Amino acid sequence: MPSKSWLTVFLFIFISIVCIPFFSTPHLENAILTGLMGGIPEEYFSRGVLLSFFLTYFVRNNYSRTALIKAIFSSNFIFALMHLTNLSHESVSYVILQCILSFVSGLSYSAIYVQTGSLYLSMFMHFTKDFILTADVSSQLTNILHSSFAMFQLLLVVITFIYWNKHEPRLIRLIRYSSNEKQTYLT
Repeated sequence: MPSKSWLTVFLFIFISIVCIPFFSTPHLENAILTGLMGGIPEEYFSRGVLLSFFLTYFVRNNYSRTALIKAIFSSNFIFALMHLTNLSHESVSYVILQCILSFVSGLSYSAIYVQTGSLYLSMFMHFTKDFILTADVSSQLTNILHSSFAMFQLLLVVITFIYWNKHEPRLIRLIRYSSNEKQTYLT
């Protein structure tokens, strides 16, 4: 995996390029607001609060890839269930599909957060996903970009999960470091 700064720059450029064609939508304001409403609070709660809690619980003293994956899957399960609130205005079949897709997308947001230690990147990626879905620009290019972004998310998950076989992610090091600092201070 590239260093944090390299990965951060690559992700920022890639995600920005994916967004460019969608700025011509007549629904631009709605798409931006939807992206912000989903990207910021959902990521703060799902990754910043839930995933951080599960990582601290599962990984603090004994890091293992299995513990990391348990933490990620636990937080993403709750993230997926949060979308059940859409039953108030959507069909059951649509919401079930949305929960499944949210779980899968959440894996990529978690991978970015755990690998880089940056919640901002996962917020930006989530914003982009919601922005693209809401922009509703009907064109072949839109379909290609949306599909490419989904494939990118899946590829990111696969690569980071394989990478974690031999490398400890940055966020795990930060959690263990802060835990060791507290223990040193208390003794």
